[in-house]
Amino acid sequence: MEHGEDSRRTVRHPASLWHITPASLRRALDTGHTADDLLHVLRSIADTAVLPEQLTALVRSAADAHGRVRLTTPASLLHSTDTALIAEIAASGRLAPLSLRVLAPTVLTSPLPGDTVLAALRDAGYAPVHEQHDAAIRLERPAPDRHPLLPTPRTAGPAPDAPDLAHLAEILLSATSDQTVPRLSPTEQILARDAQHLDPPALRRLAHAIDNALETAITYAPGKGRPTTHTIHSLELDPPYLYAWTDTDDEVNTFHLGHIQDVDAEAPA
Repeated sequence: MEHGEDSRRTVRHPASLWHITPASLRRALDTGHTADDLLHVLRSIADTAVLPEQLTALVRSAADAHGRVRLTTPASLLHSTDTALIAEIAASGRLAPLSLRVLAPTVLTSPLPGDTVLAALRDAGYAPVHEQHDAAIRLERPAPDRHPLLPTPRTAGPAPDAPDLAHLAEILLSATSDQTVPRLSPTEQILARDAQHLDPPALRRLAHAIDNALETAITYAPGKGRPTTHTIHSLELDPPYLYAWTDTDDEVNTFHLGHIQDVDAEAPA
């Protein structure tokens, strides 16, 4: 250590005067020197084995105060009023990769990012929350559903009776007994449960229009009303309803599958 690290010298002929201050001692201690190091250097400068008691006390006092307050910059800080829980987390071998360090009975630090620490704690069975700098809890938003939204069903005519299971069985059997008739697609199977008035070819035409976003024409008879024909497009199936746009309306129309009497557009065989 150079003499100038812990003192400032004022030259007075024929001797030198060294000014030792708490600030100069702190700077020397910041570089890693100890009180004994400093006292040894000062004895060498003074060329004496015994330093003044006041100077020795000043050095010892500066060394005692040095480092009482410490600054750390952790990536993550964990705290809890439950000291037993903090001790348990700190001792967990499963959480060893977090390099947790105990700062106080209620405080742990980790050099890893907060999201990494949260995920590891949750995987280990704990239920931490992410606290923001203002002590408010950061709320986590659930991932949004990616399913397409269907329009809100509008009031349709009276629902028909429960599906005719015998009719459904007839449709299924007719689709499997004749080898020239293709097997029912998933959409056809769904339609068959509610579209009781449609025969297999009509079911196939409607399913084809739904699956391929095609325009088609249906004959529709709600309740005891007269059958009407509608040319529809942009079909959305939500059993027992079919939602579609028509060329005459500026809004989505709701059709109950049980009231569809026929499908006019031809579908490929």
